[in-house]
Amino acid sequence: MSSKKVSAFIQARMGSSRFPGKMIEKLDNNNILEWVVKRTSKSKLINEIVLLTSDMPNNDVLISVAKKLEIKTFRGSENNVLNRFANAAKLFKSDILVRICADNPFIDGKEIDRLIKYFFKNKYDYCFNNQNKLGNNYADGFGAEIITNKLLQFLENNVFSEEEREHVTLALFNKKFENKISGLKAPKDLSFPEMRFDVDTKEDLIKLKRLVNNGVNIDSSASEIIKINKLIN
Repeated sequence: MSSKKVSAFIQARMGSSRFPGKMIEKLDNNNILEWVVKRTSKSKLINEIVLLTSDMPNNDVLISVAKKLEIKTFRGSENNVLNRFANAAKLFKSDILVRICADNPFIDGKEIDRLIKYFFKNKYDYCFNNQNKLGNNYADGFGAEIITNKLLQFLENNVFSEEEREHVTLALFNKKFENKISGLKAPKDLSFPEMRFDVDTKEDLIKLKRLVNNGVNIDSSASEIIKINKLIN
């Protein structure tokens, strides 16, 4: 499809303010980070998967998980996540970056590939299908963001707000720059913008455990997860 190198950067840390340590909380037989890595690895269009965490000592455990799963790792700033991504992209010589937040254990490799194909076909600078924005109607938690390294380095050099540096692509939504961005329209079976499957709090994890208890497993597709969620709620 393209000769450009596509790197999946999984953003994770242990120091969440609302749910500290959530990355190693168990969901069925795997912890949350393991779910994210294993489900991301089902993508056929990603060239490499890298865990991006911070240099804080409490994140050593995440490096251990990554080594066990045989993926690459990178450590950088705890709160300046934009800088962490920009430096990793330089080190790994990435042309295109797929940004994956590790609080989405139900991320779907097929949805990552759908996003990558859409991105290349339309020659975007940035697009996404990880949540419902710009009216794309996606359920929250199955997709990702994708951005050119060129635009990422531009943001690194031109974004100065602490909030926008922590949230990496926020400046694009704040309309500070003119770029070709888009939200991939959800297919009918995933067009449920009211649903969310990320883990922000302990209550979110309880909800996902209920889904697992009702048949969701690490190989379940996004549409299967939606069907089970509709049945039990």
